[in-house]
Amino acid sequence: MKRLAVVLCLTLLALVAAAPSAQAAPPTHERMPANFDDVDETCGFPVEVHQTGFIIVIQWVDADGSLRRFEAYPEVTATFTNQSTGQSVTVNLAGTAHITEGADGSFTLIGTGNWGFNHHPDTDEPGIFVLSGRFVFSIDAQGNESLSSVGSVVDLCAQLAA
Repeated sequence: MKRLAVVLCLTLLALVAAAPSAQAAPPTHERMPANFDDVDETCGFPVEVHQTGFIIVIQWVDADGSLRRFEAYPEVTATFTNQSTGQSVTVNLAGTAHITEGADGSFTLIGTGNWGFNHHPDTDEPGIFVLSGRFVFSIDAQGNESLSSVGSVVDLCAQLAA
């Protein structure tokens, strides 16, 4: 009986040691600033973009080797200013992202909340657009891209041109 207990303990230790490394390492948690300034030309005129806030990132690796990441943008705002006229619009860009980078090279980003795009998410028209809703952007292992969205879209170029 004592020999059986030793064999069971050794077997258990071997199973624990052979468990995937993703289970051994806990997820990482990071909070970082989301502050940047840029000039965007997709409206056909220069638009200064000033973004402030912070991002919370939780990242881990699944048992299959896929990198998983959850990002939250709880207080991100952006001010878009037409550099020619001074007209500006400030928008709330709070949202979340669920990201999977597959071991096979695939990539999926599921975003919810308010997101800024430099093209219309449905028509691909260039400009500055804010989607309030949900979108899925993916690249399969062969490199094929797709984007789908639901929600309302606001054309900031039209507002900044006025």
